[in-house]
Amino acid sequence: MDIQRREQKIREMLEAGLTHKDICRRLDLSPSVVSRTALRLGIRRRCGPTPRYDWAAIKGYYEVGHTARECRERFGFSPGAWDQAIARGDIVPRPKPDPKRYSHETRNAVRALLRAGRTQAQVAAELGISKGTVAFHVRNLGVGADSRFAQRYNWEEVQRVYDGSSSVRECCERFGFSTAAWSQASSGAPSCLDLERCRWLSCSSLEPSEVGTT
Repeated sequence: MDIQRREQKIREMLEAGLTHKDICRRLDLSPSVVSRTALRLGIRRRCGPTPRYDWAAIKGYYEVGHTARECRERFGFSPGAWDQAIARGDIVPRPKPDPKRYSHETRNAVRALLRAGRTQAQVAAELGISKGTVAFHVRNLGVGADSRFAQRYNWEEVQRVYDGSSSVRECCERFGFSTAAWSQASSGAPSCLDLERCRWLSCSSLEPSEVGTT
């Protein structure tokens, strides 16, 4: 078989999806000959069997905005098959967002919602982030030193509910403030919260055996 005819045969087999190993066996050629020919032809090497999945359909599904996990759940392939598809060039992963930009965008969203009167718990729920993440951005925003945020809670109403035998935890859940905000209100505004009852409630949350020892 002359070189041109051999090259044409290799091209046809590669384009048909055959692996280098299959071509070597069918044409009785060495792996190096097939590899060099494929490289010269600019045809991507297939190291394994023809894919069992429709990567064109998967790519289309992914590129309309679905995540890799959603693609796996719909088409049934493994994470390893996804990685191999990326290596082959069948899938082009979306660029990861810039962490600094994402952080700034989140912080700006937290600031806007706080200014709109949302509690930290409400901000976390609305943005789909954890309360810890909200607290992190709040600290970086210096919210504690901003008087505009100091009156986000109606402590007189909190006092009324608290005096109606609600616990600290129940007040926190109802009004959306943290235990740290409760402590600050107790220490900074004794007229708003009954400190003696606050201390008693803290003791009452202990085990009976511990109450007598405090």
